[in-house]
Amino acid sequence: MTIGVMIVDDQSMIREGLRLMLQHAEGIEQVAEAADGVEALRVIEQCAVDVALVDIRMPRMDGPTLIAELRIVSPRSRCVVLTTFDDDDLLMASLKAGAHGYLLKDATPAELVDTIRRVHSGQTVLGSAPTEALIALAQSARSPRSTPHEALTPREEEVLELLMAGLSNREIASRLFLSTGSVKNHVTNVLRKFNLQTRMKLLAVHAHVSRK
Repeated sequence: MTIGVMIVDDQSMIREGLRLMLQHAEGIEQVAEAADGVEALRVIEQCAVDVALVDIRMPRMDGPTLIAELRIVSPRSRCVVLTTFDDDDLLMASLKAGAHGYLLKDATPAELVDTIRRVHSGQTVLGSAPTEALIALAQSARSPRSTPHEALTPREEEVLELLMAGLSNREIASRLFLSTGSVKNHVTNVLRKFNLQTRMKLLAVHAHVSRK
């Protein structure tokens, strides 16, 4: 079975690069491309898209909004977020909208192809996050008495709980009457205590837990 892929990115060079990376991938065919979300919604009506590679930040309609729309107009299509940076709020919004994972734009051709195949098979791709660390953090989110969770301060537990509920840094700051800077510091401490490198890993865990 051939996997039909749609590329959605406002930069023509990125689209061309992804197109070349997929050109000789066995069992994968690029069936559509679009420069933004509005065009993607129009194009997808004309072809069968199994996996959509969606840029997180685009004009007219950003990645999270497009992903939410695709779930309605093309529920068979599974979405992978493409990003070049740690954009916490947009990435969280994409995962909440229904993205099945994320991929950095500097990924190798092999990583791109592997991600497409895994997402098409029903898996959620969590970037390069170490499986053991993800499992530990996911378990700690469900069980406040688990060993890793005991390493957190009460405030860090509050921040982690709100992160897992899908709140952004700004929303957490408002809820806990803290500054955004203080929230970022607490997130950094949580990452360190769970041996995770970036906030994106926490967002990936959120997606992992929400699909259980």
